[in-house]
Amino acid sequence: MTKPKSINSLTGLRFFAAISVVIAHYADNAHYTILGLNLDTAALGMPLFFTLSGFVIHYVYSQEFAGSWPSAARSFAAARCSRLYPLFLFFFAYFVLFGGLDRMLSYPTVTISFLGLTASWWYWLADDKALAQWPYGLTWSISTEWFFYLCYALGLFRLHRVRTVRTLVLAIAALSVTAYLLNLYVYIRIWLQLGGRFGFWLVYISPYMHMFEFLAGCLICQLYLNLRGQIVTRRANEIIFWTGLAWVAVLLALYLKTASGAPWASSSRLFDFIAFLHMTYLLVPGIVLMILALALGNCAAARFLAAAPLVFLGDISYSIYLGHTVAGALTPIGPDSAYPELKLFAGLAFVCVFAAGLYLCIEVPSKRMLRKVFTAKPLVLAGAAPVGRY
Repeated sequence: MTKPKSINSLTGLRFFAAISVVIAHYADNAHYTILGLNLDTAALGMPLFFTLSGFVIHYVYSQEFAGSWPSAARSFAAARCSRLYPLFLFFFAYFVLFGGLDRMLSYPTVTISFLGLTASWWYWLADDKALAQWPYGLTWSISTEWFFYLCYALGLFRLHRVRTVRTLVLAIAALSVTAYLLNLYVYIRIWLQLGGRFGFWLVYISPYMHMFEFLAGCLICQLYLNLRGQIVTRRANEIIFWTGLAWVAVLLALYLKTASGAPWASSSRLFDFIAFLHMTYLLVPGIVLMILALALGNCAAARFLAAAPLVFLGDISYSIYLGHTVAGALTPIGPDSAYPELKLFAGLAFVCVFAAGLYLCIEVPSKRMLRKVFTAKPLVLAGAAPVGRY
């Protein structure tokens, strides 16, 4: 089977997803804002990651699953394990030895779930701390991704059967309406009533509310697969991209301003709901439009994001994500600097260098070795996914 053609612009986009999470964590540690805005840019990074994941997985594996499920399942499992586990286990060992995660080992069920990448699937407390409160708790998103992969292999791949553009557009619109309505229900019936750690787990940590993001990525990929043989003018594609970007920029700025404590937002239930939505589906309609335009390729943003330096930074985005807390400890970001923005920029530059080392020394060789062991046929280096070597 011919491997899918690379879409380098989506690789570059993955870097911005990763770095937005790093900015959010570093800025939160330093307790400062820029231009009066809270810097919780993870509100962009996480839904962008999950939606891109849906696109990439469907793009790479839909036809393989359609051909032979047993063969595709073996290939899929080998690719996903060799992609996620080596670096995950490396930092697990680091945090057990040096980061205080050794205490988790006294809870065998939790430890097994953590190592099995199912820790975000169920609500638990150990030492009166939830998953996100533990050292290395950022791996909740890896567990959530693992849930998506299982769902895809068990049936979501069948989206390849949808062959009409109209049906897919209506499906994406219906998915978005359903996601917003479900979020409204959860906000009223659970968040306002319970809140706390359980509410945070259900809405943000667990895979269940994020499933809409992954599914939106799968659907927009299937729409792209149906459109790529048709003529989409450059002007139309530019409109698609900039409409999506406007959606993301306006709602993200509104959320960041709300999170900064704007007086006009503090007493409004609407803005409180917008702040709630940032944890799940707030930006996704704009994100799917951006992804579609970049995949089609006939726009200025696609050419910019496909530049070689950005493609490489996208390739190392997994190392950026898992490694940034350790890199941040080596170059701590604090409010004591006279120029905190400059210190933040230096920290971001260092984490990229640190991640490049992780990628070249751990990710690449471990994936090569594991795929030789577990697969009989050669797979695409660094993830069996030419869309950013995912």
